[in-house]
Amino acid sequence: MNELRQTIQNELDERQQMLVKEKLNKQLAEETIDVSLPGRHIEIGSKHPLTRTIEEIEDLFLGLGYEIVNGYEVEQDHYNFEMLNLPKSHPARDMPR
Repeated sequence: MNELRQTIQNELDERQQMLVKEKLNKQLAEETIDVSLPGRHIEIGSKHPLTRTIEEIEDLFLGLGYEIVNGYEVEQDHYNFEMLNLPKSHPARDMPR
């Protein structure tokens, strides 16, 4: 009787393992991932609020017909006076430094 029970138990265990393997194989076949697909682009970070505000103001002035110019706000002494050959004693050079 014990031998028969042991034989049946072994058969049931083997069948159960086979069913688990079949279920796993079926699940793996259904859940294949195509690794050749391109990934999704994830936006990282955002613009600083001050930068966004400056851009909004620039857009406003561009819409009004103004032009955005980047450069020095104050020119150097060399370009304002030296290259124009103004002498050191010229009254235009009496600007506070």
